[in-house]
Amino acid sequence: MRNPIYPRDISPIHWAFYIVCLVIVYGSLFPFQFSLDIDQSALKNFLGSWKEINRSGDIIGNIALFIPFGLLACILPVTSQKHASGPVFVLLVWIVIAVGSQVLQLAVPSRSPSIFDLYGNGLGAMMGWFLARFVPEYQSLN
Repeated sequence: MRNPIYPRDISPIHWAFYIVCLVIVYGSLFPFQFSLDIDQSALKNFLGSWKEINRSGDIIGNIALFIPFGLLACILPVTSQKHASGPVFVLLVWIVIAVGSQVLQLAVPSRSPSIFDLYGNGLGAMMGWFLARFVPEYQSLN
């Protein structure tokens, strides 16, 4: 009988992808001190942050954080024929993780969420995706 809690047919690439996703969420929501009393000005600042350019360190950090996500997401479909995933799946996972983390940061008073961060997240994911497309070992598999 197959154990649904610990499936044995999950590849190391899948595990690495899951770990990268967890690290992104962990880094986005640390120090995990949530408050359900969300300040209206914080929400207004968040919604207006789409046009505000962040500091270069934030931009580089957001890009670097999502490069492994994009790289692993690109090679994920080729590791298992039974559990193939494509760009739509990866886009949905990115939306859940990136957008979800930014929205949840509204409930962490010590964090300042920004829609502009999503630009860096998306750029990093695309860079990782394209980087993996040029790795010779995976070109013949995609």
